[in-house]
Amino acid sequence: MSVKAPSTGGLDMMANLTLYPSTQNTARTWNGSANLNLRESYFKVSGDFGSLLVGRTLNTFGTKAIVSDMGLFGIGAQYIADTTLGRIGYGYTYANFGAQIKWTAPSTGPVNFSISMEDPGKIVGQSTYSASSTSVTASQLDSPRWAGSISTSNNMGGLDVGLTGEWMTQNADFTGAQRASNAQATNGNNDGDVTAFGLAGTVSVSTGGLSVLWSGYTGEALGTFFNLDRDSLDGVGNERDNDGWYVQGTYDLGGGTNIGVSYGESSQDETAYDTANRSSHALIEDRTLLSAMVWHNINDNLRLVAEYGHVEDEWFDSASRESDAVSVGGFFFW
Repeated sequence: MSVKAPSTGGLDMMANLTLYPSTQNTARTWNGSANLNLRESYFKVSGDFGSLLVGRTLNTFGTKAIVSDMGLFGIGAQYIADTTLGRIGYGYTYANFGAQIKWTAPSTGPVNFSISMEDPGKIVGQSTYSASSTSVTASQLDSPRWAGSISTSNNMGGLDVGLTGEWMTQNADFTGAQRASNAQATNGNNDGDVTAFGLAGTVSVSTGGLSVLWSGYTGEALGTFFNLDRDSLDGVGNERDNDGWYVQGTYDLGGGTNIGVSYGESSQDETAYDTANRSSHALIEDRTLLSAMVWHNINDNLRLVAEYGHVEDEWFDSASRESDAVSVGGFFFW
């Protein structure tokens, strides 16, 4: 829900409040919650200086990848959480929603630029996903997270070309007890703190009804699913290296019908601790997703969707698993 105040003194002012319901059952493998999530609550002031947003909305790093993903209207990677949307963890990490102050430069040409000071988050790690995992968290947050984006779009010889770049960095300290535990461990973190950083880029090309897109990211302590969460660090506090990408092609058949196919993966590297403990704490090396989708817009407010997805996960100890899913559903827009 958005409300807009009358323009005053050259300033345009608006506020936005959104509610995101989870449609999943609570009695599932991970027993998630069928809840109502207040993800966005912010106000924005725009003028000759650009715009200033204050409040809670989608964080900057990873935004372009997720909003460009056709899988947002389907099951995607079949990840078991409150919602099953998109290829989170299989081509990009989840940007998540957070409190922030974001300045966007005035649009004076084909280039758009923004920078945001965001609410920092704990940088969380664990040795593996197994029941015997060792968890570690850098939870002392003395400074904000900083992030920014730059984008441009142009028509080149009949092709609509778009480029977007994003960055993010944040520091977090360990508590005294966790710091001592890390330092005493073999291959442990002796610094007392960790720094997460990430770079991401997206390239899109479209002509007629055909659109092709590539998006990728790289960084440290990003995690494979959620930014800075779950497996960003190893069991003794060292940052893991993360990267991922996906490529997507969609085609508008006309009459409201579209088809699309995408493929992508997310990967992480072992630290010295991970390698030394692989026999008991094997880490997932690669997650890949192949997705095919067809959707039909009955009108501007109603969309029907059918999707097929094939997921493959591979561990560093050569173990692997696969899953397939076929889904159908619909969306109502207003």
